[in-house]
Amino acid sequence: MRVRRSITKSRAWGLALLGVPLFVACSDAGARGPVTLNPKGCAAVDAGAPYPPCPYGINEGEAIENATFVGRRGGLDTPRENIDLASYHAMRARGSRYLVLNVAAFWCSPCKEEAREMQAHIVPAYAPRGVAFLSVVLQDESRRPATDDKVDTWIRAFRLTFPVVRDPDAYVTRFFDPASMPLNMIIDLETMKIEQKVIGADLRRVTSTLDTLLSKPPLGAPSSGG
Repeated sequence: MRVRRSITKSRAWGLALLGVPLFVACSDAGARGPVTLNPKGCAAVDAGAPYPPCPYGINEGEAIENATFVGRRGGLDTPRENIDLASYHAMRARGSRYLVLNVAAFWCSPCKEEAREMQAHIVPAYAPRGVAFLSVVLQDESRRPATDDKVDTWIRAFRLTFPVVRDPDAYVTRFFDPASMPLNMIIDLETMKIEQKVIGADLRRVTSTLDTLLSKPPLGAPSSGG
């Protein structure tokens, strides 16, 4: 299936930084709802489990499309590799229920505080309860796209042991204005729907929502009264 590309990648990056929304419609004639922004179209992705098909969106309650980042899964001792959202969707088979997708930048002081807090307290508290984590380092000190070396510097600075990546396609900029860093989104790994989108530093709100979500039985779990 084909999707028309109306702008170049370089122009798309510039428009995204200005907060201009970019849309490319799904090619399924019968599909309704939010359009996908993926120029590759709406094909499902198989990473051990079929990825939910489009339509995709950028708001709470809408499914997030698959995207591929580049980084390390567990600190500097792990190899640099492509890491996509489909691999998180497949983690349901290992008991994971939600993903916290964090977006940070070197110029953002609250982002640095969040990195410390996540490593020291949030990841240890919630990973055993079925929450996965992914931190996207979007920009360097000059607000240029982060490089592999910058990702490694971020990991080293905060001694991070959870996945940290860069975003070569500026995918995450469709969800918010990067000037409003940080961004944290909670994603349901069963449906890949955005449960919560928090723009600005408010990890307490994120953990409160996680506590509420985790108090509910997983989708498809037998009822306690049954």
